[in-house]
Amino acid sequence: MLHPDLLPFLSELKENNHKDWFDAHRDRYQSIRKTLVGFSERLIEGVSAFDESIAGLDPSRQIFRINRDIRFSKDKSPYKTNMGLYLAKGGKNAVYGGYYVHFDPEGCFMGGGCYQPQPPELKKLRAHIDLFGKELEDILADERFKEVYGELRGEQLRNMPKEYDKDHPQAHLLKFKSFFVSCPIDATHLGQEDFAGEIADTFEVMYPLLRFLNEGLD
Repeated sequence: MLHPDLLPFLSELKENNHKDWFDAHRDRYQSIRKTLVGFSERLIEGVSAFDESIAGLDPSRQIFRINRDIRFSKDKSPYKTNMGLYLAKGGKNAVYGGYYVHFDPEGCFMGGGCYQPQPPELKKLRAHIDLFGKELEDILADERFKEVYGELRGEQLRNMPKEYDKDHPQAHLLKFKSFFVSCPIDATHLGQEDFAGEIADTFEVMYPLLRFLNEGLD
């Protein structure tokens, strides 16, 4: 199970976002991260049961660093006030769509997809939608999928991409620049022993979308 100090620690970090405080509480952070690595390991096991591309990932390397990249930011706060992990084929820095879990005192959530793909990957995704858009429509129309995740989200173009006709049957999908879904997590579930299994079960509902996107990227 996740460490009970996870959200309290992040709340306190938000009020004390500086190196002296973090160094004084580094042992707390290390204990929290250790349980998050264990959670990542169990989640990889659960997701691998239906998505073989996740098998074999290093649990510790799928967790995002808590240090912020402040080189080009006006906000020089050194630490993020949330923690998260991302499971994707090839690891969290790969171009493939994946599964994301976000822990934040202001709201925890889970989701996934392809967030802000680079132009070469976006071109591949649109080409795949051009050929197999009806399949994507069917995935998004599934009742269980809609019950859990609602609608596809992501920034969209106002007009059609120049490569495609404005009367394309999947015009509404070709306008997307990101392709992702999400749903909230009840924070009271974080301490449950079967929490990783609960998240994996919910990710299985999203798997058809991830499979479709990653087939396009392949």
